[in-house]
Amino acid sequence: DVIARRLAVEGLGADLAGGLAGDQVDFARAELVNRMRQDSSSWVRSAAAKSLGMDGSPEARLRLMAAASSDANTHVRKAAFLALQNWGMDLELAGFARTQYREAYSWRTMGAAADLLVASDPKGAFQWFVRALLDADSDHGVLRADLARSLARIDNVRVPSILIGMANDKSLETAARVAAVEALPEVAELDRDARAALIALLQTRDGRLRRATVSSLAKFDDATSRAALARHYERSVIPRERRAIEATFGR
Repeated sequence: DVIARRLAVEGLGADLAGGLAGDQVDFARAELVNRMRQDSSSWVRSAAAKSLGMDGSPEARLRLMAAASSDANTHVRKAAFLALQNWGMDLELAGFARTQYREAYSWRTMGAAADLLVASDPKGAFQWFVRALLDADSDHGVLRADLARSLARIDNVRVPSILIGMANDKSLETAARVAAVEALPEVAELDRDARAALIALLQTRDGRLRRATVSSLAKFDDATSRAALARHYERSVIPRERRAIEATFGR
């Protein structure tokens, strides 16, 4: 039963996080490794990878690297990459992330590898991202959108200006521009240039981008942003946009 197996591996992860000791840890680790490597369900293998990330041992790290680089399913690889972020700063993992990005198994695994790079080499990741964004073409902007979300996690003064440029770049795919817009409140809440860019984007004809702009501008929560949203509310005929603005003003 797939659901039962998934619940079981999730329970083992919770046990590891809660502080198992001795032989219990070895048993939990062995069972999770077995499920991650051999279970017929990618759903269960993904859950096993997530739970194995709670272990923190060298063996768990090695097994997760193997899954991230060799599992036949993209979702399992992504789960393994995400679990590896629990090891924090780790230059060996950073090198692994760069290698897996170049391997280009899928757009989503490339994005997950980039996200691992941020966690494992936060100081050295920025310049890599600048280069990667220049050559991140993918179907529907999937990869560039993932890179924008990961970029927002890097502490660098140039990040807001790069995201503003992406948000304004009409040559980019909508998904990439939306990701940049959604990331701006995380990195540039008090940035006047970011706020001005979002206010200008309220005029876009792209409905998806405009809805993202409404949501992000609402998070700025300052008088100028709220006034822009109030003006937009008066002229908008899109129910979803109007409801989002109403929520901002507590109507």
